[in-house]
Amino acid sequence: RARQHPMLEYASTSPPARLPWLVDEAGAHVDYRKHRLFPSAKNHLTWRPCEAGGSRALVVIGDSYADDVDMGFETWPSQLARALPATLVNTARGGSRTPAALEQLARADRRLPTEQFPVGERLLVVHTGGNDLLLALLLPPLTLLLWLDVLALSGASAGLWSPPARPAHLSFIGLVSRRSARELRRLLRAAESRGYRLVLVSRLPLSPCIPLARALVTLLTFGLAPTAHVTATLRSCFRLFGAALDEALAGFAAEA
Repeated sequence: RARQHPMLEYASTSPPARLPWLVDEAGAHVDYRKHRLFPSAKNHLTWRPCEAGGSRALVVIGDSYADDVDMGFETWPSQLARALPATLVNTARGGSRTPAALEQLARADRRLPTEQFPVGERLLVVHTGGNDLLLALLLPPLTLLLWLDVLALSGASAGLWSPPARPAHLSFIGLVSRRSARELRRLLRAAESRGYRLVLVSRLPLSPCIPLARALVTLLTFGLAPTAHVTATLRSCFRLFGAALDEALAGFAAEA
């Protein structure tokens, strides 16, 4: 988060040139963070009032897929707010992980006056988890577990044994997905305690077409896996990760 790097980032509220559609809207405001060494900018808080007025508000938290400033275009949550229509409060930040969502939610709530936008009528959109996967690769023990996962899923893709229905307890997919699931449940409990009743959790855009993912599987299989084999392995990997998060959400819904 921005406050963790005070020497490398600074706040800016000047009109962002990458968001011309937002700058021209009456009452819209963008507070973002710029890096001192690299030409990058990340959202801190985007406010876009609904032209039609009313008490409907869309609160967005998460990572780059919901960060208009980082992506340089209007992401799907912003388009959803425009289509509803609803006042948009977006605190999603590119590069953030699931644990950062709690602070993002608190920041968004501080911006919305409860008298005008009752919490029970707000729609909370959560799009996070992708960076949990990416940053876990920086830990050597987890990278070793990922290599073992890829070999096991590659064997299943080749028909040597049956693919697992759920990730193993001691595996890269199992450890990372369970940690993301725990943080997600923690976030949902916090949102519930704040009064939220409408929550939309987006599934991760995990696809075998992602170049980095394909390169990683090819590397971990020593370049011996054919293209179709890499695709099948990635599909199995992402299916297991998504199934673990779905199970966590289903468990929370049953408790609520």
